[in-house]
Amino acid sequence: ATLHMTGITAPMMAFLAVMAEPLTLFLFGEQWTPSTLLATLLCLYVLLFSPFSLAGNALIAAGHVSRVMHIQLAVQCVKVSTLLSSLWLPLEQVVMLLVLSTFMSAVLHARALKQKFGLGSRRLFRALRPSFILMPLTVAAPLALRLTEHFQAIELSPFVQLAAGGCLFAAAWLIAIYRLRHPLSAELDRLVLHLRKRVSRDPNT
Repeated sequence: ATLHMTGITAPMMAFLAVMAEPLTLFLFGEQWTPSTLLATLLCLYVLLFSPFSLAGNALIAAGHVSRVMHIQLAVQCVKVSTLLSSLWLPLEQVVMLLVLSTFMSAVLHARALKQKFGLGSRRLFRALRPSFILMPLTVAAPLALRLTEHFQAIELSPFVQLAAGGCLFAAAWLIAIYRLRHPLSAELDRLVLHLRKRVSRDPNT
């Protein structure tokens, strides 16, 4: 399940990190431009924790509810302490410090998976390798678009950048999951087959 989820979330978070500036401009306008770096960082934090996104559910399903509670208490204490630092630090530095709680959560969940299930981080990341290989393959074209727009002084509206980058990303993602034989390709085949069966059963088509 984690392999399937990271096959979507890992490339998507990488894409959002690359397209943070045009997305911010399109949704909120130029006055929110300074938040572009913060949006990129938040995407990277989600990406950092993505291998352990289902770890809490697995621990709870196996009866280790108290372990999950202890992890959440520790992580939330660090997160609250980080947010309280906003009394002295600017917002940009506070968001940068949130990496501490994200990293801590990943480490604690990895440790719990090792102790309770015998699933080491090396084995986990080796199993998730196909999903993480998708990232450079899918964001290469949108990143090239952003770099061309920046260095060649080509003025593209945020909507055009998002539309073009999104099409490039979607096409690259589809090609990559089939070329890499990612398990998601089998899910897409089943979805297409299911839709074809529904269409063939519809008397109005």
